[in-house]
Amino acid sequence: MGEKFLFAMILGASFGVVACSNICGTDTGEYAKFRKAPLLKVDTSRTINVADFGAVPNDGKNDFKAIKAAFTELNKNPKSVCLKFEKGVYNIKDSESQEAEKFLFEISNARDVHIDASGAEFIIENPNYGFLKILKSERVVVENMSIDYDPLNWSEGVIESVDAKSKTLVMKIKDGFPSPTHRMFKPYGTNGNPDAAKNFDLFSKGVTVWGYQLDDNVPGRLKTKMLLHNKFSNFEDLGGGRVKFSYDTASAKYQPGEKLCVIARGSNTVSLFWAEYSSDISFIDIDAYATPSFFYKTLHSSYANFIRCSGLIKQGRWRGGNADFVHIQNAKNGPWIEGCHVEGIADDSLVFYTRPFYVSEVSEDGLKLTIRRAIWPRGTEDLLKGDVSVGDEMLFVNGVEGSVLGRVKIVAFDGKLGQITLEKPVENIVVGDNQRCTQVYNTAFSRNFVIKDCFIGNSRRYGTYWKGSNGIIENCTFEGLSNEAISMHNDAGAPNGPFCSDVIVRNNTFRDCGFDAGYSRSPSAAAIAVHSKPVNTGKVATDTKCYNNIVIENNNIESWNRRAICVRNCDGLVIRGNRIGSPTSRFEPEKNPVFYEYCENVKVCE
Repeated sequence: MGEKFLFAMILGASFGVVACSNICGTDTGEYAKFRKAPLLKVDTSRTINVADFGAVPNDGKNDFKAIKAAFTELNKNPKSVCLKFEKGVYNIKDSESQEAEKFLFEISNARDVHIDASGAEFIIENPNYGFLKILKSERVVVENMSIDYDPLNWSEGVIESVDAKSKTLVMKIKDGFPSPTHRMFKPYGTNGNPDAAKNFDLFSKGVTVWGYQLDDNVPGRLKTKMLLHNKFSNFEDLGGGRVKFSYDTASAKYQPGEKLCVIARGSNTVSLFWAEYSSDISFIDIDAYATPSFFYKTLHSSYANFIRCSGLIKQGRWRGGNADFVHIQNAKNGPWIEGCHVEGIADDSLVFYTRPFYVSEVSEDGLKLTIRRAIWPRGTEDLLKGDVSVGDEMLFVNGVEGSVLGRVKIVAFDGKLGQITLEKPVENIVVGDNQRCTQVYNTAFSRNFVIKDCFIGNSRRYGTYWKGSNGIIENCTFEGLSNEAISMHNDAGAPNGPFCSDVIVRNNTFRDCGFDAGYSRSPSAAAIAVHSKPVNTGKVATDTKCYNNIVIENNNIESWNRRAICVRNCDGLVIRGNRIGSPTSRFEPEKNPVFYEYCENVKVCE
């Protein structure tokens, strides 16, 4: 194939294709259209020095109690205050707590707080614990630190032998890594289960954890055409750094000499940093080399900012943190992510979405609905504060078909009953509490974001797993990601969504993304993909235009797999000025590197 593909080659199984004159665009400096500028500093009137509470860097002693005492002092009056560290290495271990998963430190109801680590390095010795939880706070800046764990939160090594008949492996563990028989390796389902969480003896035998095969040469990268998720159980310590265990994934293929990692995550959702019911929270100049789960997670928090933060692979290791770098759920105003460097992590790098509601009851006239929050992976819970308000627009989705049933405003809300009153009824609502029932999204959430000047590379699954509207992804490099680099799709089976609108993907570079086993089977596989995803049907949504006003322009897409760009289910699509290089030899490329279908009002030019 030639070095460049022209847009004349595009297959347009669509409607309303027009010329590229006078098409919509946004000047790169006009970020105010998307979101207010990030909070970079706060003014404080007093300082709390952790040294005054006995924290001494570089002495190899446990500094947990001293740092905890400093945070306790901060929480007595968490207004206009700086918590300051001296530069150096701090060892942290909560040796008294018996909880399986928790946060070491917490601030709540804070205003104008600055956590200034002064370049300190924190070594956390509780592998299932996060660093800091922020609750009901505004204008908090956390900056200038690095974080690592000892012991690490995963095991990695080389497969010595494979017994296909008994479905067992023997792995030689690398020096410096824990054995999967360690109590931190927990199965799915233990989070929130006190009995299981307390009895660590259950975790060494007869349980299921997961991991994946790694590339032979590139740290952090998944091995080509391998599964994203391999299930392991029945761990047996053979001594000498060797461990034997079972694998129960029928399609998994293993060879002696392959690099393998086993993740100590289970259903752990503890992140390094967590913000809940907060706003204007900024993380600046933070490097992290390991995590129990996510790096940064926010719930019901607006205007989170991530400036020059990194998830890195430390020299001598084959991978980095255990889950998403930035994970944003139910934010009315989304994140600003700038100058970040992410590599070698075990899940989607940047995630932005809203949880839906399920309808448990509908009035006879169809105007009053009782709704409950959907929870992962199934079931419901009571509504939370701020979930819905009068005047919010609700989006009703048929998850089985991947189609929109309607968009209707709320005219009344009874919080005690969890009942909303609509301005008009919506037809074909399926009542229930599972992914095949009607999913209802509050469109006030997952809006307003900026992602710019980032490197996202050599990690498992998606680079950006995005369900956000009114935003821009610009001047980023996506490289060596095992699935789609930018994936805008709902996930009815998770469940999460909704759909994107008014999004610009501009001036980014993409290299060799999309090569795991799941990517090879996806009908929408591309470096940049936009589509509606029905729940567990394996089919492509056809009769729906649920995405609106997507601009993909001036991107450089090199060494692509299957396709460079694939867009479905969009009303208002602009594709222009993208430079498409040659495909790799990993898969047979599709005929058309840039492809769209089931779209309307499409504007395409070279």
